[in-house]
Amino acid sequence: MNANNTCCQDRKVKHNLEAIRSYFRIKLYSVAMCIIHLWGEAMKPSLVSPESIALYWFINLYNIETTMVFSNNTDVSPNNELPVCICSDGSYIYGYQGIVEMFLDKKMSLLEAGLIQHTVSTFGCLTDYQLYLNKVNYEKYTRKIFSYLLHWPMWYNTPLKYRELVKKKCANLGYIESSDDANIGNSITDQAEKELARSSKAFRNIEKQHEKNQQTLNYVKYSMQYMSKLDSSLTPWIEARKEIGKELNVLDILLYAHIYVQMILPDGARIKEHLKKTFPEFFTMLMSTCDICSSRKADKVTIRDPTFLESGNIPMTVYRSITSFF
Repeated sequence: MNANNTCCQDRKVKHNLEAIRSYFRIKLYSVAMCIIHLWGEAMKPSLVSPESIALYWFINLYNIETTMVFSNNTDVSPNNELPVCICSDGSYIYGYQGIVEMFLDKKMSLLEAGLIQHTVSTFGCLTDYQLYLNKVNYEKYTRKIFSYLLHWPMWYNTPLKYRELVKKKCANLGYIESSDDANIGNSITDQAEKELARSSKAFRNIEKQHEKNQQTLNYVKYSMQYMSKLDSSLTPWIEARKEIGKELNVLDILLYAHIYVQMILPDGARIKEHLKKTFPEFFTMLMSTCDICSSRKADKVTIRDPTFLESGNIPMTVYRSITSFF
């Protein structure tokens, strides 16, 4: 895409940002007392939470007077999930959709709400797959980033816990194969013969090469499964989205955040290239909007570090665990 087309596309996106402000009017009363807890570090949302990214983008686009805290502490939320908004009256509002609707003065249509729910369930699963079940992403990014997001020892167990949960969630959709553990059903004789053979250095080298080849085949297979699921999920979403209008919508922000995460991860270049070829118009709008959203900083938004009580440190974790029984 040449420079002129890029410039025109950016102007289109900026115009759409103004349109969304007129389409959804913001409730400005009492929101300044709300505190929104998100996943993130260095005063920016983390890739482990597309909803935190989408909410961060939304609040900055609207320049909403509120406070965001990257506490990474699910204990502050009664449903143990982030993002969560703690209101001045002590009530809680959960997730991107709930928090966005709190700020909007115009109720979402059934189609808009349905597309958001579809994004949370379907594209949420695809994002989780890339974060936790894609070996490249998991080993190079996900497993490591939790050491920056959480206190010891929670940073070690948390990605393992989420990985197991995602295995079950993604397997239910039918596009993730079972884990690559050793095949079950070998006889005792077979096992004994293998043990003897392992004493041979030549056998060990052959076995390692075989495992490497098998991993390569599995990687290709899983990549094809993922791309197929991405296409079959995105195509009807784009068609249904046409019924709402061309202006940028809050539901677009959430979908873009999910795909942004999938593209920006270490193994995301192939996803970016696939979308560029398969959905060129959608991809152009996606990239322009993500660039603008990522760089937007609003002056009414307060971002601060968590206090000791808000932090997921060991003393507070133990305290919350004990008090949860009373």
